[in-house]
Amino acid sequence: MSERQPTKFDTVTVDRIVSHMNEDHSDALYLYLSAFSNVRVDENDGVEMLDIDEEGISIRFKADAEFTEVKIRFADTIGKSVVDPSQARKALVDMVGIARNKNT
Repeated sequence: MSERQPTKFDTVTVDRIVSHMNEDHSDALYLYLSAFSNVRVDENDGVEMLDIDEEGISIRFKADAEFTEVKIRFADTIGKSVVDPSQARKALVDMVGIARNKNT
């Protein structure tokens, strides 16, 4: 995992969000990759959120037997960064809606 840069998101909050997304919303992670990067992964390949901060989310995925990490920026998806963790949930939900529309 890459070294964490200074952020307004405390470690406990980041860990909670990341764990929740990985445990309950892995389908959203596949959507994010498909819609907001040029990455296509099979649903049998490993995908996991690694980090979240004001600028966006980091997702690791397996492609061609190797793990790769991408940063998906909020500004590129919802048009703005988030100010603090309280805005993260809405941003992630908004990203799912946008991703679904892009993938149809």
